[in-house]
Amino acid sequence: MKKILLAVLIISLCSCSKSDNEIENLRSTEIPTGLLVTINGNLRTFNRVWVDQFVFNVGTPNEYTNLIIRGEIQANSIERVSIAFQRGRTGTQAIYQMYYSDSNSHDFYYDLNTNGGSFLTNVITNDNSNLLKGKFNGALQQNGGGIILNFTNGSFNITDQI
Repeated sequence: MKKILLAVLIISLCSCSKSDNEIENLRSTEIPTGLLVTINGNLRTFNRVWVDQFVFNVGTPNEYTNLIIRGEIQANSIERVSIAFQRGRTGTQAIYQMYYSDSNSHDFYYDLNTNGGSFLTNVITNDNSNLLKGKFNGALQQNGGGIILNFTNGSFNITDQI
């Protein structure tokens, strides 16, 4: 009986899927400063990062603010990324859109409503301290095309200067 229990325990410990490990990685709060991601095995560091803020329904009970983190590899670079979410919202469904344009001007998109399962996100810090921290990874498909980019170890840890 002990051997059977031991075998079941070993099988259950070894059966953690890649998806389970990816989700656990998203929960980690250790995030390097800046905006970076590995795309198809190549680390990309966005050296120019800023946050745009858009307020909707001003002065009403339904007022809310959308934040868009924007990053460029360097000033006026074709290669850029945008990450959109609401101020104050955290968790795995906070990022509702992501856009990436590669150095060849190919556009890639993530939208929570259309491809939420193929891309994992987690906004960890998004409060009145103006610190924005989160992680993301998964597959982004080219807009209107068949090219797929694999994003791994994507993260942002920036101070919103607005």
